[in-house]
Amino acid sequence: LVRSSSDHTLVLKMDLDGNIIWQFYQPRGEIINPYEGYNLKNGDYAFMSVSGSVDNRTTLITLDAEGKFKWKKFYSFTGGGYGSSVAVTPDHGFLLMGYGEKDTLSTSLTVPFFIKTDSLGAKQWEKHLWIGEGLNVEGYTIIPAIDGGYLIGGIIDNHSIGHDDDMFLGKIDEEANLEWYRYFGNKNYERAESLINDVSDEIWVLGINQIRSRFDKIQTLLIRTNGDGVTEVKPIREEKELHVLLFPNPVEDMLNVILTPAPDYMVDWVISDLSGKIIDKGCENARDPFRFRVDVLAAGIYIIAFPGSHFSPKKFIIVRS
Repeated sequence: LVRSSSDHTLVLKMDLDGNIIWQFYQPRGEIINPYEGYNLKNGDYAFMSVSGSVDNRTTLITLDAEGKFKWKKFYSFTGGGYGSSVAVTPDHGFLLMGYGEKDTLSTSLTVPFFIKTDSLGAKQWEKHLWIGEGLNVEGYTIIPAIDGGYLIGGIIDNHSIGHDDDMFLGKIDEEANLEWYRYFGNKNYERAESLINDVSDEIWVLGINQIRSRFDKIQTLLIRTNGDGVTEVKPIREEKELHVLLFPNPVEDMLNVILTPAPDYMVDWVISDLSGKIIDKGCENARDPFRFRVDVLAAGIYIIAFPGSHFSPKKFIIVRS
């Protein structure tokens, strides 16, 4: 599913060699932001999108096996909200998920919303999901669970003192009633964006982790849990507990690096100049101090970073006698 720069909607079906089998084209009109597509059991195709021109309405479009248009339905969550994901239900209908604000007696919270439809897109019911008192949750992805019901992923806030948004994983039944929820994260920003549940005792959660460093870098985060969302993840150490020692600094020929506490994994390193241009890179077993030659580099100020780890970048100076 492709959205062009002029806001036309184009669906292509291709073979394994990239040859186009058929295409469906929707002329420019209401702006459609395509999100997800599904191959249905009857051979049809369903696509979910969000309309940016009319109150962020959620849209379902279905095509037959030959790419011919069948029907299109628009949905709006009561009180406003943003559509984010859709799952195919056991009765061949659809369960749309989004999120928006819902007022309580004392405050306004962000909660997941659900709209259930039949196989032709007719709305059957709508409900919102309270996760807990004072908790803000934005639902970004929903998939059918192997053992029935659905798994939902997104972000959760106001759940732990000192934490920014954390990855959210929850389980709901077929009526969108909450069975359990978990969250994963540290004092940074984490978000769950995709879920996989191919076997009953295993859930994979894919998202991002944003480390609050001088580079404000973003990393991909993958978590594996059992079927109940429970995992044994070593806690991420606070950055203030992690140290990078470079010596000598300034350096002429050989730079020594010590990372503490010593990581139990191979560490990637990247050297760049102050403009951000990468000068050199490599990978080391950092359980012990390691070193590399810098006498081939010009004199100046450089930065060594350790992508994929939580060690902060460090400056060093090369001098020439």
